[in-house]
Amino acid sequence: MNYEDNSYSKGVFVCDEVTLKPDVFPKFQFGCGDSGGGDFGSASGKAISASPSLKFTRLLNPSSGSVYFVELIGISVAKKRLNVSSSLFASPGTIIDSGTVITHLPTAAYEALRTAFQQEMLHCPSVSPPPQEKPLDTCYNLKGCGGRNIKLPEIVLHFVGEVDVSLHPSGILWPMGT
Repeated sequence: MNYEDNSYSKGVFVCDEVTLKPDVFPKFQFGCGDSGGGDFGSASGKAISASPSLKFTRLLNPSSGSVYFVELIGISVAKKRLNVSSSLFASPGTIIDSGTVITHLPTAAYEALRTAFQQEMLHCPSVSPPPQEKPLDTCYNLKGCGGRNIKLPEIVLHFVGEVDVSLHPSGILWPMGT
């Protein structure tokens, strides 16, 4: 499988019937990656924090074949919900792609997230991103604000079904240089 950021994963892909009593899911598709390249290997699973309790949000597949969507309804930064309408994420839904390092959001949602994050990071000096890193527009010199002991604002993704996913710090900032 090739991802938008040019990383890839190779492995086994299976279509089978899965039974989780009392439900039966015919033609259930799942896979197991055994190798990968690009940025895929360095971020796999890091964006999601472990949770002691299992939560569920339904998957949507509005005639999109192998792509499934979830219903993202909001985002919080430092325990403050962004003033962004859930309708921004509604059509057809949100794809969670664990193999793509950079998250793509609708422009209005991204701008609200960036502004809230910047407000929480005023204690760190911002820097201009290197020209070769075009999509990265919010950069900081972390040595100027505590280095390894920096406290990042918590970012939480809110999904239908009262499912909240708190992003791990490694899923918030991308280290560049030393």
